[in-house]
Amino acid sequence: MLSLGLFIAVLAGAGSSSPGPPASPVDAGSPLTRSRSTLVHPQDGPHLDFELRVEPDLVRLSVQLNLACADELVGALREDTYRLDPVEIEPLREALAGYFEDHSELHANGKRLFGTLSHFDWTPPDLERMPYYPRFGARALTTIRLGFEFPSAEAAETLRFAWGTYPPNLTVSEERALAPPLEVRTRVIAYGTHEAFVLRDDAPELVWNAPPESERLRMLEVPGSLRAETPSLSTRPGLWLSLGLGIAGLVIAGTRTERRRQGLGLSLAGFLLALGIGLDPGLAQDGDITAPAAQKIFLALHTNLYRSFDSTREEEIYAALTTAVDGALLDTLYTEMLTSLSMQEEGGARAEVEALRHGPMETVKASLTPNSFDLMAQWQVDAAVHHFGHFHRRTTGYKALYNVGLGEDGWKIQGAETLEQVRLATSTDDPGRSLSDAPRPEEIQPTPASSEDSR
Repeated sequence: MLSLGLFIAVLAGAGSSSPGPPASPVDAGSPLTRSRSTLVHPQDGPHLDFELRVEPDLVRLSVQLNLACADELVGALREDTYRLDPVEIEPLREALAGYFEDHSELHANGKRLFGTLSHFDWTPPDLERMPYYPRFGARALTTIRLGFEFPSAEAAETLRFAWGTYPPNLTVSEERALAPPLEVRTRVIAYGTHEAFVLRDDAPELVWNAPPESERLRMLEVPGSLRAETPSLSTRPGLWLSLGLGIAGLVIAGTRTERRRQGLGLSLAGFLLALGIGLDPGLAQDGDITAPAAQKIFLALHTNLYRSFDSTREEEIYAALTTAVDGALLDTLYTEMLTSLSMQEEGGARAEVEALRHGPMETVKASLTPNSFDLMAQWQVDAAVHHFGHFHRRTTGYKALYNVGLGEDGWKIQGAETLEQVRLATSTDDPGRSLSDAPRPEEIQPTPASSEDSR
């Protein structure tokens, strides 16, 4: 998720009896401490971004802008033009909050919504990056974030958002008369989907329609009953029919008639068919699950782990995880997943998962029982943080050993041990980093197809 919704709240109060996600592994601290930990990289000029998040009874509007843009919008007086002193924060907050309320308009399902300011913080400039912002310097690198909440009687199926002010884009030209109007990048995040828009002075409004049900966040169906998926020898009807055919053939062959030869042929065919069924690799012995069935179950559970983080609220993420993870492991895996999706080089911003690719999987043959199995998995994750009109993307490879068990609520992950985590590639289109320290993406080797071999 994006940098304006980056801080994980403690969702279950001390006296609450309902389960909720544990505190974030990143300590948010005070607003100033929190803002210092969230690095963003605007352009060398006025910069403004919007993000809209749809929740069941709420629409959240997050705003990111730099001090250069704030000066264009409200022109708050400061002692030092290039410096924002903490004592000047409150007047700037009030001025910006009033400005955005007056110059933006949000409709959901055809009805106008009215919001209130729910969040404000700012990030002092990163002085090491000053050489890459020669025009506006600290004013470009001082970033400000505001959050507005718009209560809604129902979940939004349509949104209409309009913004009315587009200052000159002084990054393109220092001459105001020649500078084109600023473009405002906007993202709508809802129902596990992300859609990008660009607002301009000649197109100051976006219209968003909710995706169809088939394209919304959906958890994969996990195969349920073991015996329904993998019948054992004792419940295989074809096996008993084949054996019966073989025995019948022997009975016919035992009679001294002209059908003795046909009886022998029938018996041979029946026993060969029974042998083929008994050697079927997809057949469980004594009710044990098979390797292919175990891998099918794991793929659904593991995919659901990552799909859970496409939800828009932390309590939704936590609730989705409970469908794939056993309660004893839930808090631990929730925290580990947050950490793995956190881009520390971006101040701990949680990245969006753009792609999940599973590689080789090996079931531990000795662990296959009717109610549990162990599996070694490898996979790759493409994740990205989008902010201030650009992205920071990375690809990470993982290897882990999982234990999966069958309980009253079906199959769930009951144990996980990460064995390997390797950064495979990074990239960014941040102009400052592209001129300085942006790592070059490495060639990513294709991941082999999943193996059905068990060890």
